[in-house]
Amino acid sequence: LNELIGMLYKKDETYQNFVQNYITSCNEGSCNTGIFDTSAIIVVHADNYLQALQKAGATNALGDLTGYYLPPSGPVTQQDLLDFLFQNLFLADGVTDTYAWDHPTEAAVNVLHANDYLKALRSTPGALDALAALTGVSLPLSGPLVHGTDNSQLLFLFTQLFDSTGKPTAAYNDPSQTAIDLVHANAYLVALRGTPGALQALKRLTGQTLLGSGTLTSDQIQFLFTLLFNADGSHTLAYTDPWKAAQELVQVTT
Repeated sequence: LNELIGMLYKKDETYQNFVQNYITSCNEGSCNTGIFDTSAIIVVHADNYLQALQKAGATNALGDLTGYYLPPSGPVTQQDLLDFLFQNLFLADGVTDTYAWDHPTEAAVNVLHANDYLKALRSTPGALDALAALTGVSLPLSGPLVHGTDNSQLLFLFTQLFDSTGKPTAAYNDPSQTAIDLVHANAYLVALRGTPGALQALKRLTGQTLLGSGTLTSDQIQFLFTLLFNADGSHTLAYTDPWKAAQELVQVTT
């Protein structure tokens, strides 16, 4: 009974959101008992995600990413970890479901890939700076990506694993090589922007528009990657000598 009562509270001894919502509904003149039914459903989804993480061996990876280490097996007995598990089911608004809600198995596997990519970014000289230059998001050189209730850095990292159609990117399939290629992609973008007429020439040849400043979308970054390789996988001039490649791009179209 004490454990059941304890589940009504967060670690900071404030009520869980569903309890506070119930109290609010009562204060407004109509106690909504359906809130407790919804909360029971949330518990089921949290358990599904926990089991998926444990089965995939992803609890340590999630801990590296967030600073919260769920047990590799068995139940969650610490209140702060339980709060964290529930937090993983919703976006920052506390309402919108995350991918872990309906796809716990796939979400657990994604955690492994996200952690692998973060490790690769941190161990590759210049990769974090290149990522920041391309996307506008700076990830820390060490430590977790979750700070209190702010998990925006973690959510951003997950966006790098998939393109706009949901297809896994190179960061998902080959994180170490992608971190290296990211540095070359940024170098080529710098060269394109620093070479008069190069961006216009690129648009004429490919139909793709890259702006002269600012960040790129995930799809634009994927497009930039395609310019670094030939059909056989070998490196193009854009990879090995980006400034010369940008200059030749202008020459080809004039």
